[in-house]
Amino acid sequence: MSQMPSVLITGAYGFVGHKLCQHLIQSGYQVDAWVREIDETKAVLGVRYFGVGNFDHSTTDRMKVLLSENPVDYLCHLAARVHQMSESSVNKRAKYLQTNFEFTKRLYLAASQSSLKRFIFLSSVK
Repeated sequence: MSQMPSVLITGAYGFVGHKLCQHLIQSGYQVDAWVREIDETKAVLGVRYFGVGNFDHSTTDRMKVLLSENPVDYLCHLAARVHQMSESSVNKRAKYLQTNFEFTKRLYLAASQSSLKRFIFLSSVK
C-alpha cells in the first residue's frame, strides 16, 4: 500500500488556504499547516497545525526543524502580509517586505534543503 502524498500549507487560515486544506483532505492528502497561532475555530478537520509565530526571519530556524521532523512532498506557500494598507505603523513597508519577500526566500531555501518534491508559491493579492 502506498503512502498518501503530503502537503504543507502556509497561510492555511486565509480564504484560499482554508479552501485548499479542505480540498486536499477530501482528496486523500496528508495536510500540515503552518500558522502564526493555532485557532481551533478556523481549523479544518484532519489538518495538522503547527504554530510558528510570525512569518519573518525569527521563524527560519524553526522552519528547518519542522521540515526535517515532518517531511512533506509538496509545499504550497500562501502566507503573506496583506490587507494592512491602512495600518498606521511607521515600518509597514519594512514589515511587508520582511514577510512577503524575505520570509518567502528563507522558506524556499529551507525547503530546497529538505526532501521536498515541489515548492508552489501563490498570491491572491490584488
